[in-house]
Amino acid sequence: MQWETQPSKFTFATLLAACANILAFEQGRQSHAFIIRNGYEIDIVLAGALVDMYSKCRCLDYALRVFEGTSSRDIVLWNSIMIGCSHKKGVEVLKFFGLMQETNIKPDHVTFQAVLTACLHEDLVELGSQYFHSMSTNYGIIPRLEHYEIMIELLSRSNQMDELDVFVKEMPFEPTIPMLTRVLDACRKHGCMRLGNRAAKQLAELNSSSELQF
Repeated sequence: MQWETQPSKFTFATLLAACANILAFEQGRQSHAFIIRNGYEIDIVLAGALVDMYSKCRCLDYALRVFEGTSSRDIVLWNSIMIGCSHKKGVEVLKFFGLMQETNIKPDHVTFQAVLTACLHEDLVELGSQYFHSMSTNYGIIPRLEHYEIMIELLSRSNQMDELDVFVKEMPFEPTIPMLTRVLDACRKHGCMRLGNRAAKQLAELNSSSELQF
């Protein structure tokens, strides 16, 4: 391509996305170096692609460096850095969420997926519950399947079995097989008979070939 025309920022955004998808850190880093050497402006498009690539390649220090050096940030860029940090730098995610609100960027369902994941990995049960309920009450965002999955995992891990029982009962849809499996595992671990028997029954109904017993 370089023999015929000069690559644009969209060329590099596509290249970086490909590196992110196959976790090709070295090639992504080389592309970043090429962008800098050749004087390309790292605008919001390239910054988003770089943060996404570095985050998916588990190079969070690089991702944070790019993010912090970007003056103009949209919801895509905020979400990219928050999703990237949610598994290992949960405190950073919560800090970013506060900063994002200060700049009047409205969060979306991806933002809350990152926030709830951060709460999960930081064992912040009460805060996670507050964020989950604030989605609809404060931001008009209807929680999706992935948000319910994270909350079930959060309550299961923390032995909040009464809260988990109420949460599953009040879900606006029937729990999925992975959800019920996680609930059943938590009930077996913590000895919650009532919820465990109900989860086993629901699992058996969803998968009639299994013979599950609590």
